[in-house]
Amino acid sequence: MTICYKLLFFSTFKELSPTLLKIVVAGFLVPLRDPSTLAEKLELLIKDPVLRQRMGRADGEKYEQEFTHATFEMRINKILKELIMHSEK
Repeated sequence: MTICYKLLFFSTFKELSPTLLKIVVAGFLVPLRDPSTLAEKLELLIKDPVLRQRMGRADGEKYEQEFTHATFEMRINKILKELIMHSEK
């Protein structure tokens, strides 16, 4: 995924899953087969390096907070502890 590399995300409405939409913080959705809208968004990013960096950083931070191996391990451990505590009752 692009977010772990702090890269911007582009997708069409058709290709985007609801789950993926919840993951991505910053990016652009463009209509399928609409090259003019895609070109418009690319031009915006080319002309605005601050926006480009801010959007990339936002997804990178989301990745660091929610999708690293350490975060996954922490969540699994929490779930397992809750299951153990629940089964001991």
